[in-house]
Amino acid sequence: MNNPKLRSLARDAALLALIALTAALAGQLLGSGWKQWNQQPLIEKFVPGTIPEISADPLVMIASSTCPACAGAREWLAAEGIAYRELTVDQSPRAREIADELKVQTVPTFLIGTTRINGFAPTELQQRLSAVKTR
Repeated sequence: MNNPKLRSLARDAALLALIALTAALAGQLLGSGWKQWNQQPLIEKFVPGTIPEISADPLVMIASSTCPACAGAREWLAAEGIAYRELTVDQSPRAREIADELKVQTVPTFLIGTTRINGFAPTELQQRLSAVKTR
């Protein structure tokens, strides 16, 4: 390829291909991250056992002080006037122990009776709390 024009075209084509590949990969990563972030919370049964910090209160939130979803949950709970106990895993060794014992992998995680909600879903929380109050 001694022709400078051909070399320039080849370089431009390679650069465009690299940009397209980078954009495709970035889109795929962002798309999968959005799906994961926007997923419905996992709701499951659990046995509170003998952990007094969770059996004493009707609603317990396991959270982190730096988690945006946890901050949103705190604001929502305050606006709704809902009392709860918070176990903040990055500020309390005991909260971390409880989270580890329960194998908590997502914050916020809510414990209501024998129901565990992994993730923040206001409608689901409201329904579960209403069910607890009417019993």
